[in-house]
Amino acid sequence: MAEKRTNLRRSTLGSGVFTRRLKVYFYTSNLEKLLQARLLFQNQGQSLNHFRAYREPYEEDYTLDKNDLLRNAINQVRNQFLVRSIFFVEDTSIRIEALSDEIDYPGLRAKEWFAETGFNELDILLEEAGDDRRATVKSDIAIHIPNLEDVFFFHGETHGTVAKHPPSFEPNPVYPWLTPTTFNGWFIPDGETTPLGALSFERSAAHDFRGKALTDLLDFIRPLNAAANLPSSFFAREQRPPTSNPTEPYLPHIFDALKDNAPTVICIIGHKCSGKTTASEFVQSSFGVRFFEASEQLRAIARDMGIEVNSSASAMSFLEEQGYDIVAQQIIEQLDEDASQMVVISGLRTVEELDLIYRSHSNVLTLLISADRRIRFERHVRRGRDPDVQTPEQFLELDSEQLGFGLLSVAEEISNVIIVNESDLPSYYNRVNSAVEATLFSKKESSATFSSLSELHRSLIALSELGRVSSCEDISSETERLGSKVWRYNTNRALKSVPLFVDRHDHGEKLLSYRVNERGEQLLRLLNRRRQYLL
Repeated sequence: MAEKRTNLRRSTLGSGVFTRRLKVYFYTSNLEKLLQARLLFQNQGQSLNHFRAYREPYEEDYTLDKNDLLRNAINQVRNQFLVRSIFFVEDTSIRIEALSDEIDYPGLRAKEWFAETGFNELDILLEEAGDDRRATVKSDIAIHIPNLEDVFFFHGETHGTVAKHPPSFEPNPVYPWLTPTTFNGWFIPDGETTPLGALSFERSAAHDFRGKALTDLLDFIRPLNAAANLPSSFFAREQRPPTSNPTEPYLPHIFDALKDNAPTVICIIGHKCSGKTTASEFVQSSFGVRFFEASEQLRAIARDMGIEVNSSASAMSFLEEQGYDIVAQQIIEQLDEDASQMVVISGLRTVEELDLIYRSHSNVLTLLISADRRIRFERHVRRGRDPDVQTPEQFLELDSEQLGFGLLSVAEEISNVIIVNESDLPSYYNRVNSAVEATLFSKKESSATFSSLSELHRSLIALSELGRVSSCEDISSETERLGSKVWRYNTNRALKSVPLFVDRHDHGEKLLSYRVNERGEQLLRLLNRRRQYLL
């Protein structure tokens, strides 16, 4: 069968945000591949699912050419797991020019060859062959579309050379496919002076062989999503007699057996470089669920309106004009109707977004990821993404801008769980996993009384009950009437910490007073809803 390729490019397709998207699965046991693919899919507003296989779900017959090998893999997955979903598989191959002829060496056996071969051994072979160090790394993808017997193929490759010295750099803690422990640590792309695995994510993107194949795959999926969003008037239904063939079994899902009270939405919040995305991708890959990144959603919505959002200021301006909960509205429209499926949302920034999610779903868990600012700044510097933020003072200003959206200023108040991310990555993963699993299987409703609420929460309730500009003395008295007094000084301390949500009235010689504003009433509704969740 001839290789199928799509000529459609993203530049000709627009950047529409679709309310219906194809559910696509990646069959792989390689977590690094999965995380890379999910990041690329996420950047284009497309979710990617994963079947939780603990081994490669197909056997690789290296006597076949790459297309036949991938086609055979597709058939094995279909037959073994009885799936009717859209899914794809990927294989990486290497051609080392000095050791190859008409057949690539090591070719499709790249994974096994790398495990058996040391850098020094390869270096000697290359020197004996005249020190021709040219190499090409290739990625080939095959995707299966139900109701089609055909298989579609996508290819990406990168030319370069084998490094003259073994890798001496550290693995990238955020993008684990950029590592010295694979051929990425030995391979220098053309135009670079360091191995692919040592490059920053942004710089590596231009050279990444798998990224090229995945980009072509996404270009293929996008018009399918566009077609899936056409109204019914665009379709003609063929009338056929009823069939007696039974429906094939559906794809098993990890959450089929969860309790009825399992949370359906996990919101992960935190400051820049605290580890939100790392936690979200870990939950996504571990539990096989959908993942939405709020900032990417915001930029996609703005692009559809012809607006560029490239800073905190432009994001705030957009939200002020379009509504503080517009991102949550967009995400909710995309959520599956299946109540047993968990969804992870990372990077929400406004109280209104989170409140809408609480109102739309009966089970919500909010995780706050916390880390010392110094540690977060060091991570920021290592990532090298923002050349305009180079000093601790500039990083502090960035934190202040994020606080200005509202949610992070009350993060500890509205979170169910706070996870500190200041140690090694495995320990962090364990804490995230424990929090999610405890919530899934041990969650119960809260019987929180007024006296058990925080001083801020009690003060806001009292201020809302008073319904007017009220002095700290009035607020304190009202909390006492409601059942648990907050002392006057403490009401002032609590309310002045949330200036976005209460209006302060300083009358000179008169008593300092406050009034809850519209956003404050929304915060109060969110806090009241959150009371029903207790770990």
